[in-house]
Amino acid sequence: MVAKYSADLALQQYRQGVVGYLDVVQAQTAQLEAQCSVLDIQTRQPSANVQLLHALGGGRSSDELAHMASAPALVATATQR
Repeated sequence: MVAKYSADLALQQYRQGVVGYLDVVQAQTAQLEAQCSVLDIQTRQPSANVQLLHALGGGRSSDELAHMASAPALVATATQR
């Protein structure tokens, strides 16, 4: 992860006296924000997958599927009369 590399590099540069501690803190803050973003996405992904499955017609019970399968036959029978 780029943010981790940046934080490690800032800490190394601080130890060598090249940068101030504020640079280390800013790099670590960016790293933590990136980690929070990753966790947020990972937390939302399963819910999004379920919503997509439902939107595509999945997740139906066998009773619902049987009713849906018989519905076109009922419509065809009603229109033939």
